[in-house]
Amino acid sequence: IAIPFVQKPVDLTTPRTVDLSWAISPTKPRPERETFIKLYKGVGYADGDYTWFTPNYPQPRETEEQYAKMRAELEREDSPIRCWYAFGPFTWVGSPEYAEWWHEWRWPGATLMPPDPNSRAWAPASHASSASDMHIWMLDQFIKKYPQRGIYFDCMTSAGGRLATRKHYERIYTLFTEADPRYGWVRHHDWGPDLSIAAFCHDNWIGEGHIAPLIASPTKNYFDVVSLPYARTMFAAEFGHLTSWLTELGATAGEDREARAGIYGKMIEPPKDGKPGTWTLPRWPDYEHVAGIGVVHNIWQVGGNDLQLPWMWIQEMERRMRWDDHVRFIGYWDAGEVLTLDGGIPEQIVGSVYTRPAGLPTPDTPLPVDPAPTNSFTRFTISPDTTSVLRRIGESPQGWVIFALMNNTDQEAEVVVKPDLAALGHATLANGQLRDLYRAFTFTWQGADWWRANAGDPEAPCITIEGQEAVFPMVDGAARVTIPKRSFRFLLLEPAGGAR
Repeated sequence: IAIPFVQKPVDLTTPRTVDLSWAISPTKPRPERETFIKLYKGVGYADGDYTWFTPNYPQPRETEEQYAKMRAELEREDSPIRCWYAFGPFTWVGSPEYAEWWHEWRWPGATLMPPDPNSRAWAPASHASSASDMHIWMLDQFIKKYPQRGIYFDCMTSAGGRLATRKHYERIYTLFTEADPRYGWVRHHDWGPDLSIAAFCHDNWIGEGHIAPLIASPTKNYFDVVSLPYARTMFAAEFGHLTSWLTELGATAGEDREARAGIYGKMIEPPKDGKPGTWTLPRWPDYEHVAGIGVVHNIWQVGGNDLQLPWMWIQEMERRMRWDDHVRFIGYWDAGEVLTLDGGIPEQIVGSVYTRPAGLPTPDTPLPVDPAPTNSFTRFTISPDTTSVLRRIGESPQGWVIFALMNNTDQEAEVVVKPDLAALGHATLANGQLRDLYRAFTFTWQGADWWRANAGDPEAPCITIEGQEAVFPMVDGAARVTIPKRSFRFLLLEPAGGAR
């Protein structure tokens, strides 16, 4: 085991003591059809059902017709996995069981909340109490009869001891994976990886703990909040679950309309004659910074209380290229044998690799529907030529390789990219070129019909980004590349001139 305690020159004038500890936890393989779920099926949220009315107290509220419709949606391969909302160690204050056991169910130090059958509130319920057994018993009965196949736990905390909490989530994970071995899903929302329960969820969203640092930051962005070492620890390590970044740039705006427009979309000209208005996204550089961190760490998902449009565009390109589970990711911490960056700075200017080897079958992943449904949050409009180019690249029998380079400094950087083309299966392209796919194409994103950047806006934002030519020639296997400050490149290796 190698631990890089010191990664820059420093004077050690006094002894240093380092305490190490081991946390042993079961883990599990990454989910089958991981890329299909990430890019094509998706994992989202259910509208409500019992979850807001009787928290952690599963009982039917919809009609049989509505449940039949939900069951039919579950049967469709292209329907998203929907997670129903749940709370951590809490229960509904209106249940008859809570009225009888509320003193016994709370954990030490928790505030007592009197029973109230007319309230939708939730109150403390220790995992070491019979409240855990009741919740799991009711959940088991509910998912056997009704179409709930995903659950999302917010307000995570341990109550009743780590072993009790661990057992609670292990039982719930078992319920959902047995109910639907293929697409049953348990999502956690925690402030960091919790090794005692990490194996008992499919994905964990980390990021709410960044809100206070974001608000305190003078620039109100992640540059001074999330460093590359932190991102690698939080989002790229294997904890037994997939890890997503819950971004909260919107929390810095409050109710300030101008600040909200900067984050969610600013209307320059209103819609006219049935055509969308003109919109911009003023915080675009901050979003590019987040997307760069996302691509060099291969984060499962990025987004939340803001509009992470650069990241969404990267994923749209991946769909158009028909990425599948044959795409291999090599993180910058492991890429030293296949990629060298002269001029790179450890933990600040780095390069990761995505590659799909030659000789594989054509991907069988679905192509996006054009045009996207008006209720979709990923409504991208691109030209037929762009669609054709991206599909041709993704389906190439020669395979492909993309170098994701991140510059996490405050100055534009120039590096010399030296890949081991033979090891990557592309030795014939030593005098080819690197094209920034992320910037290469013009696209328009339009928010779902229901979505508004600010109350009173006449329409959802409609934002057009113009493509830019950014090509860097390879000379004898090396290319000199500039990377904008706080940003990234997404460089496709291709023959000189771009034809293949």
